[in-house]
Amino acid sequence: CAFVGTGGMPCNCTRGLEFEVLTPVEPGSPWAVENVRLLCRVHMEYVTECRDAQVPENDSSKES
Repeated sequence: CAFVGTGGMPCNCTRGLEFEVLTPVEPGSPWAVENVRLLCRVHMEYVTECRDAQVPENDSSKES
């Protein structure tokens, strides 16, 4: 998992990873590897929650 929490602590999960697209790409547009990262299920849900609530990912009050 590519998630790095507060204090620089990386997630050590290596199974069940999912692709997160960092910047939406229009259909048919080229995309780059730099625009995706692999996240575990827990951090994918956390990042999605933060995005929906417009809270920065590094807000430790919501970190799981």
